[in-house]
Amino acid sequence: MNKTEQPLVSICVTFFNAGKLIRRILDSSLNQTYQNIEIIIVDDASVDDSEKIISEYIVRDKRVKYFRNTKRIFIIESLLKALELAKGEFVIWPGADDWLSRDFIANGVRNFLKHPDAAGIVPKLISLRGVDRDKFEFFNEVEFPSKIYPAKWFLRKMHKGGRFINPTLYSLVRKEDMVSALKYFLKNYCDDPSLPEEFRKFASRAYGIDFMYFTEILSRYNNFVSDNSLVFIKLEHSENMTFGFEKRKSMAEFIKAGYYDFLYCRRICADKFPSHVRRIKVYLGSETLSTAFIYFLRSGFRPSFLDVRESKKIIFEYFSYFSFSEVIITILLTPLRKIYRSISFIIRALVRRVFITEKNQSFILTKEYFLDKNGNFTI
Repeated sequence: MNKTEQPLVSICVTFFNAGKLIRRILDSSLNQTYQNIEIIIVDDASVDDSEKIISEYIVRDKRVKYFRNTKRIFIIESLLKALELAKGEFVIWPGADDWLSRDFIANGVRNFLKHPDAAGIVPKLISLRGVDRDKFEFFNEVEFPSKIYPAKWFLRKMHKGGRFINPTLYSLVRKEDMVSALKYFLKNYCDDPSLPEEFRKFASRAYGIDFMYFTEILSRYNNFVSDNSLVFIKLEHSENMTFGFEKRKSMAEFIKAGYYDFLYCRRICADKFPSHVRRIKVYLGSETLSTAFIYFLRSGFRPSFLDVRESKKIIFEYFSYFSFSEVIITILLTPLRKIYRSISFIIRALVRRVFITEKNQSFILTKEYFLDKNGNFTI
């Protein structure tokens, strides 16, 4: 790649109190093999030593640019502010506790120059667990085979969540597309008074954005590229789980979580891809009911788990979006969904036990991923 083919890439980072975490994303960004980058940092009014740490980097490298909010405006508004300040043609949005493989930006730009009509370049996602402050072990990985995918492929998968949408949130995309997706999210999820207040509160903290972010961008394109030579490294911890399973104590809370996932998917698809709405209703409805039953089973059929009054209220609110025939289909599919999920869980558990061993975790312990042979982060 010659100098005339090196567009500026903006790495936009927003956070609140990230002093203990921020060095890894800064070090991995500044040590990219692709040098034409800028790191735009928007500090959402932190009260720890974040500013002091970042000041050390600013002195050493002018590509680091720091801005501080005078009061908390949360992640979406902070990221939009970062994008206003960014000058890059392409952008990526890592968290303060994430980092990028050494060739991430180089391989991403190379793909964009080769496929100028692509919506974005989707990376492999590797999740790690912290063993010590700067020592990590493999948790899991999510990837699509490296190739060009039609937009319709993603639209048929996005409502299934997890492995189909997680990597797309960390894609290298055009700046104007990220701005469009975030403004759409802010208007239709954070600021819509017709949605539940609690839902909007979660949305303001970017919960659920993975359902709609890449979907909104794809609405303007016919395809995207997946390339596993780009590796995005993310830490797995409880703070990542805004509404995680471990925090749910009743059936009502499980149904509410499914309802909120449905609201995220339904809005973007109703606006951009209305032919997919019926499929999303039936799939997520049966998924929600099967999840609630599975956790009722795990509770030992504890009556208090049912929380009948609140569960009934949320079910009626949830299924008010469904036609009568959609409700019937959803109910009929729920037992099949329970069987399918049980079999899938057993298979995944066996695969993980057989293949995820200390020996084959060594593939992450490379300079490319900024990890030494002991799992310590190192430049």
